[in-house]
Amino acid sequence: MKKKLLPLLLAITCVFSASCGNTADSTGSSDKAITTPTETTTTTELTTPTETTTSQPSQTEVVTTTETPTPTDPTENMGKAQKIELSGNKDDVFVVNEACYAVTENAILYFEKGTTVRGDIGTSIEMKMKEVSEITGLTYEYKNEPALAENFKNYCPLYFEEGDFKDLNFDNSYVNIVVAELVDAQIPYAYYNFVVLDPDYIYYDGEDDPGATYHELTHVIFLNNYADMGETLNEGLATYFAEQLLMDYGIQTWSWIMFYQPGNIDAAYILKGADGFESEFYMNEYYDQYSYFYGYLFMNFIEETYGKEAFLDIADAVTKSDYERDLNGDTDEEVKENLQKSDEIIKGAIISVTEEGVFEKFADWYKDNNKRRYDDWKTYMTSIGEDVSFL
Repeated sequence: MKKKLLPLLLAITCVFSASCGNTADSTGSSDKAITTPTETTTTTELTTPTETTTSQPSQTEVVTTTETPTPTDPTENMGKAQKIELSGNKDDVFVVNEACYAVTENAILYFEKGTTVRGDIGTSIEMKMKEVSEITGLTYEYKNEPALAENFKNYCPLYFEEGDFKDLNFDNSYVNIVVAELVDAQIPYAYYNFVVLDPDYIYYDGEDDPGATYHELTHVIFLNNYADMGETLNEGLATYFAEQLLMDYGIQTWSWIMFYQPGNIDAAYILKGADGFESEFYMNEYYDQYSYFYGYLFMNFIEETYGKEAFLDIADAVTKSDYERDLNGDTDEEVKENLQKSDEIIKGAIISVTEEGVFEKFADWYKDNNKRRYDDWKTYMTSIGEDVSFL
């Protein structure tokens, strides 16, 4: 991808604790050179993720310069974070004790201080990015307006605008992936060209489930190619494709039981036909479930009725329309009015790809297929050894 030259007013080269070690990353790209500011660290294999895998230097050195040339690579050190290389070995486990980042073929991984990281995290991310690209038929090349290029900083100021990773990757040549220990009420999330993930959500090991990584990467790949279509379609797409990828690996998925089990969901919005469609559901008491619930079922309906390619056609039709996701307004009522205008544009785009009466057809499909889909889920779960006899 085309790179822009970035201004650099102050370069800081840090040699700090060996928890940000310098070993070869197997995901490195031939056309995106991966460099490291020091080659003094060695690694040792560990069997526990809570111990450092590197030898500790006797003293931390900080060298600063006030004038340096403009870097030739947008992944050169900027902000306070140090660029490192990963070993590609899952047994190399270290705890990040200073903010650092690594570059893979398609992503920059930003490691927050205190995060436990495996040496194969870059390899794992690249594999999942490739799988999402293959199943959606899209690439991660950033195609949106230049003004959107800074959204990842504005929506994630803790790390970018005000944090250790300030001023990195201005041109969005890479996907920005923050790897941080998410605690309490924190959840993984994504927006234009960036993702925030807990490292436990990336692997298949034990109880770890990569569904969140697939889900958030689906958001990124669609937002890099199309307009932001609102929570209902965005979450529907991400939930649908993440589930398909999990099933390909024979991993348990709970979407069907969440959204098809009788009594779990009030389907009033679906049964209202066109009047029930909303691009956003946060304006009502169902925020915690309805955008995912409606969107996921709607995408299953679209795939069964019109084919998987209809997803891309709908996203393309919305992008080419006059639609703009408008969350502005001085009152809740004003916001709702703006969103209702957006709803009409999105509904028109969906109808243009499918047919008149598509939302009423969706209501009929839900009534006719809800039990079948739930039974399909139980059959799948049994096939991978999950006990669903209690349901």
